[in-house]
Amino acid sequence: MKKSTRALVGLVLIDLLLAGGAWMVQQTRSGAWHEPDPAEAIRTITTIAGGAIGVVTALLLMAFVWHRRQGNERWVVLGGGAGERPLMRNLAWPR
Repeated sequence: MKKSTRALVGLVLIDLLLAGGAWMVQQTRSGAWHEPDPAEAIRTITTIAGGAIGVVTALLLMAFVWHRRQGNERWVVLGGGAGERPLMRNLAWPR
């Protein structure tokens, strides 16, 4: 799996966690889910969703560092505004 695909999958997972957490909070607020204490249920949902987003972010960061140590280089486009030709610069980390 390419690193760009892996990053895309990670970002989609973060979006799904956010959307799922928002949907669960909405279900609790609207009364579709009958909870004895809605405020406590919403607190639990947001705590778990926030923790899951942190875990996914940490995994993406570790994958980034691992790819950098393997020698994969990162290219960044600099400039390129108002008809200028963009300058490609290699921002490889020293080994």
